[in-house]
Amino acid sequence: MNTDIVTLMGERQTGYSLPGPFYSDAGIYRLDTDRVFGKLWMLVGHVSQIPEPGDCFLAEIAGESIWVVRRDNDEIGAFYDVRSHACHVLVFEGLIFICLAGDSPPDVGPTLQEMAPFVKPQNLAGARVIHETVLATDANWKLVVENFWECNHCEPSHPEFMTVHDRNWMLAMGAGLGACVSEQAAMDYQGKFEAFEERAQQLGHPFGSASKLGLASTEFWQVLRSPLAEGCYSETRDGKKVGPLMGDLNDFDGGMTHISFNPLASLWLCNDHAVTFNFRPMGPMSTDVHMMWLVDGDAEPDKDYTVEDVAWMWTATGLQDKTITENNQSGVNSSRYQPGPYSLMERQLEDFVQWYFARLRETGNGS
Repeated sequence: MNTDIVTLMGERQTGYSLPGPFYSDAGIYRLDTDRVFGKLWMLVGHVSQIPEPGDCFLAEIAGESIWVVRRDNDEIGAFYDVRSHACHVLVFEGLIFICLAGDSPPDVGPTLQEMAPFVKPQNLAGARVIHETVLATDANWKLVVENFWECNHCEPSHPEFMTVHDRNWMLAMGAGLGACVSEQAAMDYQGKFEAFEERAQQLGHPFGSASKLGLASTEFWQVLRSPLAEGCYSETRDGKKVGPLMGDLNDFDGGMTHISFNPLASLWLCNDHAVTFNFRPMGPMSTDVHMMWLVDGDAEPDKDYTVEDVAWMWTATGLQDKTITENNQSGVNSSRYQPGPYSLMERQLEDFVQWYFARLRETGNGS
């Protein structure tokens, strides 16, 4: 690793944002490609996008073009565009992941086993993609990740998001599992959270949380079920129901499931639809933000749902995040930029930085 990068890592103050070059330098981006996202399982799509043998789609990540195809034996394969070289591929509950690692890819089997009980009841494997969008964002991938992994900006920046999420949730848990920036908010929220978990349990729905984050961890993932705002059933306009229940769910429980597979891939599940997020680094200051919406495989368009209703909240929020992140890139590009301290609401960003630095230091596979 370049000695200048080692020096930058050593000079970085704990609890502060990264030095400017980490958000723009081409050499650091090349190292990121080799050591970080080049060894992650990257979420690229869903099996419903390639329903028949021979169907395929192209995924572009960090200068690589990967064809994802359904083979004649119905299995999912992935291949580099420039040569007949296979790419590692993994399918989890219908979601398709690829890994650019040249040798053995990381083993995420144990992690996916912990996540499976939160996903299986919604039969995501039998769901269907109804809408996709790509937000070409002029910002380094780490700025995109940092924005997604904190909610300090949510109340002033995301009015649509806040109509369906409890402000006390944001203050009590919006900084991460076990986090609390307001004891009063936590006390006010606790009763609602317990009532939600009791209802979920009565319905036979999943509840609880699991995670592996923080210092010295080679992994960075979490699962959390939590209630939506009072009277809301889904992350939609006015919190209304916008489609039939997914999979084997018995009733609307007023909650949602947040799953992050790694810093670049996440899944949000409401009872009637799902949204995936995958951040694809395209250059030192360029990241494609892919969002994909799914509903139950038997749901009929215009009869059971409309794309506008299902995609309303995250369409607005995604565009707002694009603006925020691009403004942040302009800020760190300034000659006057100095790393600043993370707030209590941004505590998980320190976990992310420590995970990131650990990946830069290692030469083998992680997860």
